[in-house]
Amino acid sequence: MAQLVLSRWKDNKHAARIHRDQFTTIAVPIAYLRLFRIGDLWNDEERIGTGEDFVQETFEDLTINDTTVEVAPAGLPLNQGGTSLYPLPFSALEAHRDHTGAFCARVPVANDVTLMVPCMELIRFYFGASGGLLKRLFSGALASRQLYTSARINPATGIAHLDLFPGLPGVAASTVGRIAFDPQARKAMRWLINSGVSAAANKERHYPRTTFPFLGETTLTAQGRWIEQGRHRVFLAERLTRCTHPFPFQKLFYTSQVNLNAMSNASRQKSEIMARHDEDTRPKVQLTDGMVARDLQAMAVPSPEEIDCSFPDLMTKHVRRVKPAQPTGAHHHAAPDVTLATGDPLSSSNNREAEVTTETAEQAIIETYPEGAAFLHQVIEDVRFEGNDSIEMVPIRYEAAGQETPFTRADYLVPTADSRLETIWATRLSISAPGIEPSLLLLVKERPPWASENSDDQGIFLPYRPEEDPQGHVLEKLLIDFAGMDREPEPNEGSAKKLGQIGLPYDVSAMLPFLMRVWGIDNKHYNEKMRQRALSVTPLESGVG
Repeated sequence: MAQLVLSRWKDNKHAARIHRDQFTTIAVPIAYLRLFRIGDLWNDEERIGTGEDFVQETFEDLTINDTTVEVAPAGLPLNQGGTSLYPLPFSALEAHRDHTGAFCARVPVANDVTLMVPCMELIRFYFGASGGLLKRLFSGALASRQLYTSARINPATGIAHLDLFPGLPGVAASTVGRIAFDPQARKAMRWLINSGVSAAANKERHYPRTTFPFLGETTLTAQGRWIEQGRHRVFLAERLTRCTHPFPFQKLFYTSQVNLNAMSNASRQKSEIMARHDEDTRPKVQLTDGMVARDLQAMAVPSPEEIDCSFPDLMTKHVRRVKPAQPTGAHHHAAPDVTLATGDPLSSSNNREAEVTTETAEQAIIETYPEGAAFLHQVIEDVRFEGNDSIEMVPIRYEAAGQETPFTRADYLVPTADSRLETIWATRLSISAPGIEPSLLLLVKERPPWASENSDDQGIFLPYRPEEDPQGHVLEKLLIDFAGMDREPEPNEGSAKKLGQIGLPYDVSAMLPFLMRVWGIDNKHYNEKMRQRALSVTPLESGVG
C-alpha cells in the first residue's frame, strides 16, 4: 500500500489553502499510484482539476548522468557557493514538513537554478504505465525477477524481443524493455527495490529512492512551482509530462499472457454510454471505498489527462505484441482470459484488480517474424528511405494490405495442417528493374532449435504473381516445397558471384547480392550490411537481479 498525504483546500484567494492540522493520510494500493498526481484537486470522490499556482516549464538539453543528478532527502540543504540553502523551505512549502526524508532528484539547470523532482514522481512517470508493474516493483527483494522471462536485442538493428513475466500486461512492455536493455534503468529499478528492502529490514518508514532510468541528453517538460530564495531559484517538478530521451530499442516485439479483451469491452461500453449523453466525454476518475468485487469485469481505468505524448520517441518506434512461440506441431488455441488481482496471486482474497494503465486496450497482431526476415525488412526500408524505390515489400494477403508488418506467417496464408509452415514467413517483393521478374515471393525460414548459434535463417526468392493464383494453390505448393528444403545449395547450383539466385535457398545474408544488383548498389554497401548481419544477437539472462 502507498501512503498519500492529502490536505483540505479552500477556494478562497484571501485565505490560506493548506493548514497543517488538516493533513490527512490515506492508504491506497500501489497499483493506483498512476492516478494520484501531486497537486490534483479532488471533490466528492472526483478529480476536479489542479491548483492555480501550477506552471508548466520545459527544460531543454538537460544532461542526465551521475555527476549532474543528485538524489537526496528533500530536507537536505543545497550547497550554493559554500552556503547551505534549503531548497524547499517551510515558508514556501508546508506540506512536506513531516516528510523531509522523502527523496528527490536534483538537477542543475543553470547558474542559481535547480530542478527538483520527487522520486515518487520519477517512479510514477517512468515506471507507472501499468499498475501491475508498479505493484511488482514494490513487492520485495525478488521483484526484479518478476518482470520478464527472456529478453534479447540485436545491436546492429535495434530489434528487441521480450517475453513479459506472467501477469504483466502489454502496456508495460516499453518500460520493461527499457529496464531489460538499459543498465541505467536497471540501476534505477534496483535503487527502488533496495530502498524498500532496507526500510523493511530496519523497520523504518519507506521513502522510495530512485533516479532517472537513462543517461544522456533529454528535454523535460514538467508542471510545478517556482520557489525563490534570493538569487537562487528551485523549480519543484510535481508532475512530469514529457521526456524526449530515446528508448534503448528501435523495434520491440513482446509476448504477454494477459488478455485485455474484457478491458477493451468495458472501455467500449463506457464510451457508448457517454456518447448517448450530451456531456463532457473526458474520462472521470472517482475514488470509492468499496472493494472491486470478484464478479466485476476486469476493466482499464484511464489515467488522468496528460500531454499528448509523454514519450515522443515511442511515436516513431514499433512496439508490438506477438504470440508466444508454440512447439512444432502444436495446435492453435485461444489464449485464456487472465484476470488481475490487487493482492498476491496466491492469496485467497476475493478481490480483483482494476488495471491502471496509460491505455485502455492493446492491439495484438500476428506474431513477429524471425531475425532474418527482420534484417531483410530493415535493409529494404533503409534503401527506400534513401530514395531508391526499386523494391517494395507488399503483404501477400489482400485484407492485410494496410498492416505495417509486411511478413505473414505461412500457416496463416494457406489452409494446411503442415506444422512446418509455422516456421516460414512470407512477403511479396514488387520490383521495378530491367531484366528482373517484377513480382517475387520472399520466404524466410527460421533456423531450427537444434541449429548452432552461428547459423542463419534461410531464405529464397521465387517468381509469384498473386493475380494468377486466386485460390492460393500455387502459393501453398511453393510454401510446402520450401519447408522441405533443409540443405544449402550445392557448389554447382550457385557461386559466390551469383549468390541469391532466384529459386535457390540461401542463408539470409547470402541473399543481399541479389538485392544490391536490383538497386545498383556497390559491394561496399553490401559488405557493410554483411558486417552488421554478422553481429550476434545479444542474449540477456532471465530477470535482472
